[in-house]
Amino acid sequence: MLPAVTRFFHPVLPSRELSKGEAVVTLAGRRYGLSRGRSEVGARALGDAPPARVCERYGYLWLGDEALPASAEPAIDDEGFEHVGCFGARFEAPLHVAFDNFSEDEHTPWVHHFLGWREADLSRLDFRSENHPDRTEVRYSAPQRPSVWTPALLLLPGDHFHNQWVTRFDPVRTVYTLHWFDPKTRRPRPVVSRFAIYFVPETAGRTWLHTFAMARLEPASLRFLMPVVRRVVPFLGRNEVGDDARWIPNVAGTPFSFEGMRLGRFDAPLVHNHHLLETLYWQASMG
Repeated sequence: MLPAVTRFFHPVLPSRELSKGEAVVTLAGRRYGLSRGRSEVGARALGDAPPARVCERYGYLWLGDEALPASAEPAIDDEGFEHVGCFGARFEAPLHVAFDNFSEDEHTPWVHHFLGWREADLSRLDFRSENHPDRTEVRYSAPQRPSVWTPALLLLPGDHFHNQWVTRFDPVRTVYTLHWFDPKTRRPRPVVSRFAIYFVPETAGRTWLHTFAMARLEPASLRFLMPVVRRVVPFLGRNEVGDDARWIPNVAGTPFSFEGMRLGRFDAPLVHNHHLLETLYWQASMG
């Protein structure tokens, strides 16, 4: 059995997937039945699960302990961003493996097809990370790889891609904020996107990633292009996460311990993330 994690609300199912009848979801190895009544959604514990309750936010159903107060319900900080979509992706790998994949940047040139940098631009990559008692912060900049999608984001050849993310553990989630800029003038491009990704353990060997996509367009004179941005940002996010989901089975057997592994500069956040995963999320040592 996995450690009980329902002391935090986790996104478990898009609202649109629960209509009539009951949907069964699994969180940390325990099964729950979700059903929609006339005015609210309810949760029913199945088997050896603890009683739980469900709330509905941001187009998703969130599951947590029955005794959780209203103050514990999820609140995604949008900071002026518009919510433009949400989606889930199943990763055939344990939580720590899926999580590690999104905590480092070294795999980007070989796994992803649009966002991020090319192997040839490794020497031009500016990568920095900071460890804090309750979170990890990372930011990096590099030349944006060429793509047919760059015009849809109002980018120009030679623009640089900047990704800044913060990872927290109540529950495990990382919020990525992406923007582009002219490297000569540092002038930002109009589109800023944000993806809040929640890492939800289904079983010991399977993890769901539930993503909430957001976008902002500046200056105001370009707001007429927002309908296009609303479609492009979630589309690109879904494809980037899909790249990782297809690749993750190749490393699904990676152990939790880093003993004997050679770690590089992109792996700096991983060790701290494992420590916080144990102490803040699981509240136990995996040995």
